[in-house]
Amino acid sequence: MGQQFLFDNMLAALGCRAGCEFCATSAFFKYRKIRVAAPAELWSHIKRNIREKDVAFNWIYDEDFFADPDYVREFAALMKKDPDFDLKKVCWGGYGSVRTLSRFTAEELAGMGVTSLWIGVESKFSELPKRQGRDIKEVFDSFRKAGIQIVGSFIIGWDFQTPANVREDINYLVSLNPTFCQVSSLMPCPGTRFWDKVVEEGRLKADQFRWDHFHLYSSIHKHRNLDEREIPGLMKLTHQSLLEENGPSVYRLFEVHLKGYASFKDSADPQLRRRAEMHREWCFRAYPILFTARVYTPGGRLAPRVAALYREYVELVGKPTFGQRCQAVFFFLYATLLKVRSFFPRRISQPSYQRYVYAGGES
Repeated sequence: MGQQFLFDNMLAALGCRAGCEFCATSAFFKYRKIRVAAPAELWSHIKRNIREKDVAFNWIYDEDFFADPDYVREFAALMKKDPDFDLKKVCWGGYGSVRTLSRFTAEELAGMGVTSLWIGVESKFSELPKRQGRDIKEVFDSFRKAGIQIVGSFIIGWDFQTPANVREDINYLVSLNPTFCQVSSLMPCPGTRFWDKVVEEGRLKADQFRWDHFHLYSSIHKHRNLDEREIPGLMKLTHQSLLEENGPSVYRLFEVHLKGYASFKDSADPQLRRRAEMHREWCFRAYPILFTARVYTPGGRLAPRVAALYREYVELVGKPTFGQRCQAVFFFLYATLLKVRSFFPRRISQPSYQRYVYAGGES
C-alpha cells in the first residue's frame, strides 16, 4: 500500500505466574512476575514515541499484561487524564490470556488504546488455567467487533492430541478466526517442567538433535500419540485451513478495522469516535487489496465474504474513489506477476567462502 508504520517495543515485566508447563518464561523466572516499569513510565514512553518519532504502534512485553487489573486500569487512567491522549494516535498491544482478559470488556480495552492482543489458544482440549474464564469464542468475537486484532497461538503435538481428534482441534482454531496466528510444535525447553517430564519418561531425543535447529517447527521428543513425521504436515494443514476458510491475514485485518469503525463511529465517547477515525483511515488505505485477496485466496470460499465486506464498506465509508480503483488494478497486476514468477523458482547460488585477515590479527 506504499505506507510505512513505525513500530516500537517496551518492557513492562519479566516472568509469568500462569505456570504453563512448556513455558520458558515462567520457568526461568521461577513462576514470578517481576515488574520493571510503572504505569507512568509506560505512558511516558508511548507519548514520547508519538510526539517525537511519530510511532504508530507500541508493543508492551509482559507475558500476561492484564493479569493485574489494578495496574492496567491505573495505566489507562493516567493516559485518559493527559491532555495529549488521543485515541486516533494511541495504539498499543500486549500479551493476554482468556482468564485475565475476561475481567475487561472489549469497549474498555478499546478505550485505553488496545488495538492488538496476543492470546494463547493452544488447543481446544487444553485445561491450562489461562484458558479458564469466558468462552473463548465469545472473547474473540467481542474483541474483533471492537476493532482489536488478535494473534492466536496454537500448538500441534500435545500428549492429548491423537489422529482421531487433531483435525477437530485445527477446525476449532479456524472457527475462532484469529487475525493472525502462530502455529508451532510442542517443544520441550531446558528448565521447564515439560522438559523434566519427557526426560523422566525417556522421550527426549536430544542426543540426535542439532540445537541450531531448535525452533517452533522442529521436534526433539517422541510424541505420545502422533507420529513426529506428521507434525510438519499438520502445521501446514492448519495454516492452509486458516487461509482457505478465513482469507489471508491482510483481509482479516481489514475486516477487524471495518468492524471497529462500525462500532465506534457514533459513540457517545468522543475519544472512541477518534478511534473510529483511525479505523476508517486504515480501511480507506487498505481497500485496494480486497479484489486481489478474493481472486488469489485458494478454495473459492472467500468470494461471498469479500462481496459482503465490500457492500459494508460502501455503506459505512462510501464508494471507492478513482484512485482506489486504480490502486486495486495495480495490486492485482502485481500479484499476478508474482504468481507467474512463482512457477520459475529463483536459482540461489552459494557464495564462495572468503577469509579476511586484518592487521594485528593472527594469520
